[in-house]
Amino acid sequence: MGQSLSQSDFVFEFVPLLRAWLADCGAQAYVAGDVYVAWVPEHPLVRVSPDAAVFDAVPDPQPASFQLWLPGHKAPRFALEYVSDDWKKDYDEAPQKYAQLGCRELVIFDAEPGDRAGRHALQVFRRTGDGAFVRQHAGPGPVWSVELGAWLVVRGGHLRLSRDQAGHELVPTVAERAELERSEKLRERADKEHERAEKERERAEKERERAEKERERAEKEHALAYAEQERAEKESALAELARLRALMGGAA
Repeated sequence: MGQSLSQSDFVFEFVPLLRAWLADCGAQAYVAGDVYVAWVPEHPLVRVSPDAAVFDAVPDPQPASFQLWLPGHKAPRFALEYVSDDWKKDYDEAPQKYAQLGCRELVIFDAEPGDRAGRHALQVFRRTGDGAFVRQHAGPGPVWSVELGAWLVVRGGHLRLSRDQAGHELVPTVAERAELERSEKLRERADKEHERAEKERERAEKERERAEKERERAEKEHALAYAEQERAEKESALAELARLRALMGGAA
């Protein structure tokens, strides 16, 4: 069955989010979206196709689908199903199938539960100590994912990962990471431009101070030259007066 547009959008956003989160955690895992997983060798077309799945490892070469009876093909440790229009089928059949194939944790996400009886935004199934696959949460969330090491929270009809239960520390999506990186680059560029402008201002201030000192030096030199000129003129006048006196004294 083909995916709805909303389901395709979910896979497009959530699978890269899972990859980025697990990479940040340093987890060695393979994340896939909409990949077939079969577990009955006699009936290879009995299979599921989780919208998002986390595997501990992937066979080499990478297969087109997982067939759990083949060497190296292991059940996903985490799987997520996005509820389709046939919600009863997703609610009733998915947990049974994932229990049979050996999945450790299954999340069923219903983006439009409304207030209809029996529907929940989040359901989480996990293995118990005796190996049973039991529903351990059914409600609006938030709920802790053991396999992902993060909280699952619903925001505006979107499933998000969060570092805290309240959802204040949401793990950024790939688009949000790109926007954060773009904003960080713009901030760094603005800081560098500010630093460049500050250095230019300091350079201009030093140039102004140098020019001011040069002006003061020129004024001092001018004052000294003027004083020297006055002194020379006075000496010349005194010399002329002495010459005249000497002439007058000789005439007498």
